[in-house]
Amino acid sequence: GKKEFEYWYVDALVESANWYLEVIPRVVGINGLGGGAYYHMRMESADLLNGGNGELGVTTSGLKYVPDEEIVLGLKLSVPFVNPKPPNTETLDGVATLEIAFSKTAIQDIMFYGLIEIIKPSPPGADVAGDKLSKTAPDRTQGLGQDKADSMKADSLATSGANAPRDAILGSLFLRMNFRRGFEFQGTARVRISAAQGKIVGQGGIDILVSAPRKKWHLYVGGYTDNSIVAGDGLPLPPVSVSFQMGEGITAGAGAYFLVGNDIPGPPPIHPAAAAYFGIQSDRAHNRGELAEQAAQGTGFAFGAYVTARIEKRTRKKGPYKRNRIIADMGAGFDVSLLKYQSDTRCSADTQQSPHGHKGWRATGRIWAYIDANVKYKGIGKNLGLGVLIDADLPNPTYLFMILKVKVVFNFKVEVEIGDRCGRPMVMAGNGS
Repeated sequence: GKKEFEYWYVDALVESANWYLEVIPRVVGINGLGGGAYYHMRMESADLLNGGNGELGVTTSGLKYVPDEEIVLGLKLSVPFVNPKPPNTETLDGVATLEIAFSKTAIQDIMFYGLIEIIKPSPPGADVAGDKLSKTAPDRTQGLGQDKADSMKADSLATSGANAPRDAILGSLFLRMNFRRGFEFQGTARVRISAAQGKIVGQGGIDILVSAPRKKWHLYVGGYTDNSIVAGDGLPLPPVSVSFQMGEGITAGAGAYFLVGNDIPGPPPIHPAAAAYFGIQSDRAHNRGELAEQAAQGTGFAFGAYVTARIEKRTRKKGPYKRNRIIADMGAGFDVSLLKYQSDTRCSADTQQSPHGHKGWRATGRIWAYIDANVKYKGIGKNLGLGVLIDADLPNPTYLFMILKVKVVFNFKVEVEIGDRCGRPMVMAGNGS
């Protein structure tokens, strides 16, 4: 393409079940080769677990490139690998890539990233590679007449993690060393697990940053529930979570996160399920989205966890009691943070722009739990529920917020607010974060 400058990108990967170069005996071997180059472009994000989505500038492996005049040349070498020799007993499949980007003066980025999929062994004599191809061949034959955009999307979906087996572990690793303004290291590892024929599903991620020029560092194990934490691969970092199908009509899930560093984006927001139950339309105490670039970052730690469950049962499938049922949603969780903000910050909910906290330190804590049930007997239904939420933010100003919600014979909701809200600290106008 061309803007104020010309840019281009090319990438290719070839692999075959008939090729196998053993690297570690009986462990792993190479079954192909790939590579690419680009001019006046840079990698913006790497969605390795999901692969490409067919959008312009996104490769089938999930890498997104955008024009950048500072990058003169980029080179990459990819190596696909399997374990052991396919096709009969393949249990491991992946691709590893080394990429180097050059600016006008020197090396700007050195990146190493890859995707690995671990699946249970196939029965003897099963053609794993052939089976994968046969499942997509009819669709691709029917789509020969489709336009370029549809073809790109089909290619992306066919090579993405969306088609992974139901019992598998899918993992990705993204490492970047940046030399634009000094040494900076970024590392992101993600994993997705499916077990028990899809009845147990989990995901998680870890992100590390050490930046000398920006004077920032962090270790994130999972992220906030509102996806406001962005990892080094340019994608949101959700909480580490797992969900279970515990039987017909019964599901449960749990999640957690732990953040430590000096660039934590404010205190944790409330879980969406809790916000919905207690009728909090927007997270009033954590309106970071409205602050944009003026949102302050804190030094310290934040952590939290939650559990949720849903029960949907019918007592009879036939007869006069077939309309009897119970649908119940339950949840509980907590969030804690202790963060120090710079002296040029103020409370976003304070119009006086006065100093806050104790020498910049602020602590937040939240705990919540609820059960919401809908019970029907012979077609007559009743909603039952009980929930409590306690939210605290201190000091200077100190704020305490409590909600008690009850649904039994009659419904009532009690809210108590004590003190003044701070909200997410923000950088004062005219100052940098």
